[in-house]
Amino acid sequence: MLSYGQNLSLSFRVDRRDTRLSAEDLVLEGAGLRVAVPLIAQGNAYPNENMQTYVFRLHDTADYPWRPTISQPDFQKLLHNLTAIKIRGTYSERSAGYLDDVSLVTARRAPGVPARWVERCTCPQGYQGQHCEQCTLGYRRARQELGAFSPCEPCNCNGHSEACDPDTGACDCRDNTAGLSCERCRDGFYGDATSGSSGDCEPCPCPAGATCAVVPKTREVVCTNCPAGTTGKRCELCDDGFFGDPLGGAGPVRACRACKCSDNIDPNAVGNCDRETGECLKCIYSTAGFFCDRCKDGYYSNALAANAADKCKPCSCSPSGTVGGQTSCSQVTGQCECLPNVAQRDCSVCQPGFFNLQSAAGCER
Repeated sequence: MLSYGQNLSLSFRVDRRDTRLSAEDLVLEGAGLRVAVPLIAQGNAYPNENMQTYVFRLHDTADYPWRPTISQPDFQKLLHNLTAIKIRGTYSERSAGYLDDVSLVTARRAPGVPARWVERCTCPQGYQGQHCEQCTLGYRRARQELGAFSPCEPCNCNGHSEACDPDTGACDCRDNTAGLSCERCRDGFYGDATSGSSGDCEPCPCPAGATCAVVPKTREVVCTNCPAGTTGKRCELCDDGFFGDPLGGAGPVRACRACKCSDNIDPNAVGNCDRETGECLKCIYSTAGFFCDRCKDGYYSNALAANAADKCKPCSCSPSGTVGGQTSCSQVTGQCECLPNVAQRDCSVCQPGFFNLQSAAGCER
């Protein structure tokens, strides 16, 4: 684009004078556009055996007739995406052309002697640059996909910024707002950011790190994304599977911690433990205790065994052979309390030399 209004120059000669020119001796292509001129256009001399310099101004006015005629923005667009410069080299069947020193001038602001032949554009409001190809502060591209050829429009920041990125349109948001146009409150704040005042967004009434939302019908503010292990409208409760008092509603603040039930609960169940004390409420595998860490009455073995098959087993005490017909046993060994002269872990047989287990009074000699 910075070559618009500048010169494309080349040196050229032919070895015979029987040259037949055309309307397309020099062709420029780019951005789906195509323009051409004869070699002798713009006051250039007819080619001969001597090397001559040919200069072509890249401009769209009638003084420099490129064909077909295209608008200034289209000519700039072509140069911005220039893909081909085609220069005719043969002008007759018996004559060859010789090309050298092809150059394309680009002008931009820099220290040194000013190029006063470069045109200076007077840009409308919202535009700046040598060819008004940039948006000024407070403006952005209306259609980003058009790049430098997109119209510029005022930034839309909902009153929360005076400036935005001229290319992406992203506003430099303040007042605890966020979004491309500062159209929403940033995380941790709530409100209507499109109202346009500095107090649009207020802090969420939630623990640090949590966000919140407004229920449309009731306008009630509820916390979202509560810290791990917490739940409730204000993150004031421990989530299922956790216990504590996160806001200190019943005493000192106690962060929610995961309940410890010795892997003796169903992880898919709800209400496995008390949310305040952490006591396990739904022990499985015939376990019991505050942490499901022992076998319940009538069972024995290791409640903390890794394999479920190795956990608590029924005592299975014989009613006829145990004291008082009790069903409990030692939780470590599984030994039932046997009547006199009764043997085995489950008190199910008489000792050698004794009989009458069914008497439930002990075996007789």
